Amino acid sequence: MLNEFTNHPQKILYPYNTYRAMCKEVYDGDTFTMLVDLGFYTYTNIRVRLQSVDTPEIRTKDPVEKIAGFAARDRVIELILNQPCVIITDKDTTSFDRWIAEVYYFGVDGVLVHLGQQLINEGFAEPFTK
Repeated sequence: MLNEFTNHPQKILYPYNTYRAMCKEVYDGDTFTMLVDLGFYTYTNIRVRLQSVDTPEIRTKDPVEKIAGFAARDRVIELILNQPCVIITDKDTTSFDRWIAEVYYFGVDGVLVHLGQQLINEGFAEPFTK
């Protein structure tokens, strides 16, 4: 980073990075592969872990949790697979080689909808705090 930008106010006011993205794969209710526009015609695929939300696991021996996990995954597929999204992530935060991010998708009226809150509202997820 250039020294001129070390104390730039944007770093203080907006500590997150915002990117245009397309969801290319949904692993489960809170883990996805996103094609991310980094700017300057540069794109990359990253694994994303939905921030502050926990959905049931699909790899579990508990049959009830597994069914709920597949239901959450299927709902996420309906909402964001192959759809334009916006992700907001802290550049240094990762979990199991996944970027932790807030994910937004465009609702029917074109307004951004917070995916995690939508899943909580619909009963597919619970708030997650460390």
